[in-house]
Amino acid sequence: MNLNKAMNLFELFERLGREEDFEEAIQHAKSALLETASSKSLYVGKLNLLGVSLKARWFFNRAPGGLEEAIGLFTKAVEVTPNNDPNLISYLSNLGSSLEGRYDLFRHKGDLEDAIWLSRKAIRATPASHPKLGSRLSNLGSQLQRRYKRTDNINDLEETIRVLHQAVDATPANGSNLSTYLENLIDNLESRYYRREVISDLECAIRLSRKAVNVLPVDHPDFAG
Repeated sequence: MNLNKAMNLFELFERLGREEDFEEAIQHAKSALLETASSKSLYVGKLNLLGVSLKARWFFNRAPGGLEEAIGLFTKAVEVTPNNDPNLISYLSNLGSSLEGRYDLFRHKGDLEDAIWLSRKAIRATPASHPKLGSRLSNLGSQLQRRYKRTDNINDLEETIRVLHQAVDATPANGSNLSTYLENLIDNLESRYYRREVISDLECAIRLSRKAVNVLPVDHPDFAG
């Protein structure tokens, strides 16, 4: 019962953005974790749900304690889930994006390297037709971009661009995140243009900018610029 309430309230928060739904979802998720699970997979699913809720709250209020708790929950979910369990891919991806968030806070190189490793592993296990392939590729691209900014290694920028191209290609034309993926790809193409001054990067960035305008809803705050 608590698990279903937590899932419903979290979906409500994602639609309406009401903080009270969010906090109630976390409390129900915590209560669900204390209940006896009928199977190991259900218990791990509860771990993941609470982790997702705490990570989302961290994005909402940037309180680091919640992020640490989410990382602990995702780590446990990954550790106890068999390699042949299809849910493992989501747990790997969630742990990777959470470690990326902690890297942004404390700039520990190990967090970023672990995030990249986990994202690569999740992508390798994700079928080409999976609806979340684009978002997982985008996460890896974001992490590689962070490493490029840290190391100034052109190889990281090259891979960032390749991965973000793949994220765009894996996303349908009506995908809600397509404009974001395009904008990230454009930013990195511009970075490579300023570094190498190869005109094809600039031309590709301009072409993708036009595409990004076409897929952006007219009521989107970024539509004008």
